[in-house]
Amino acid sequence: MIFVTLGTQNFKMDRVTRKISEMIDNSDIVKEVVVQHGYSNAISNATCVSMMSSEMFENYLNKAEIVICHGGTSSIIKSLNYGNKTIVIPRLVEYKEHVDNHQLEIVEVFESAGLISVVNNIDNLPSILKDTIENEKDTFKKIKVNFSGELKKYIKKNIVDWI
Repeated sequence: MIFVTLGTQNFKMDRVTRKISEMIDNSDIVKEVVVQHGYSNAISNATCVSMMSSEMFENYLNKAEIVICHGGTSSIIKSLNYGNKTIVIPRLVEYKEHVDNHQLEIVEVFESAGLISVVNNIDNLPSILKDTIENEKDTFKKIKVNFSGELKKYIKKNIVDWI
């Protein structure tokens, strides 16, 4: 199962829901798809829920083989904690998906650690998904992200000092 989570912020990511719908229609995705779409538009060819309880969210993370999410730290870390192959599409100000491009910095940290795949151009999602499905590298094995460790130090030093 592929779990798509776009967060709960009052910003749409319709470019993602449109692309997911297109990929299902084109058989680029043949697995079950569940979309937590937040304020984005729902799609008709997948199971869609706008907002989820923590329990429901974690249930889908537990069932998922792959998670496609926005570039929020909570979504990324929760996906990694459940051992999911994680594809991240950062929210971009040019699409009015956020007030700034801070998610680019967040995903850079996780990508440089080899923990996620990043989609910088939505048209590349089908090929990145295919590569992720086929990838058996160790970084996609279940890990627990330890924020008292090196990742926290790196994020705190290079991105934010409010963690």
